[in-house]
Amino acid sequence: MYCPNCGKEISDGTRFCPYCGASLLPQTEVVYKPAYPPRDDGAVWKGVVLVLLFGVVGLILVYALCGDQSETKRGAWICLGVVAAISILIPLIILAVVFGFRVWP
Repeated sequence: MYCPNCGKEISDGTRFCPYCGASLLPQTEVVYKPAYPPRDDGAVWKGVVLVLLFGVVGLILVYALCGDQSETKRGAWICLGVVAAISILIPLIILAVVFGFRVWP
């Protein structure tokens, strides 16, 4: 057997080279894991699109359900506000639960 550091011939079973002192034990490679898993930025953008989509769909529904049928303009705006708030808040709550209330690291 030969020392991988100095190249001198040494006897089998030795743990260190008697000439240069290099370790002859097999080296294990240290693998570092990140503290946080890598974040998927695509998922964040999908969530933003989801929130905007729900908002637009909510506005369309409000106009379809309350727009021309309301007796007063004030009633139409109240209906619009309630449906718009619900259609925006529900996706935000879903996103908060899915992403663990954490947007930025």
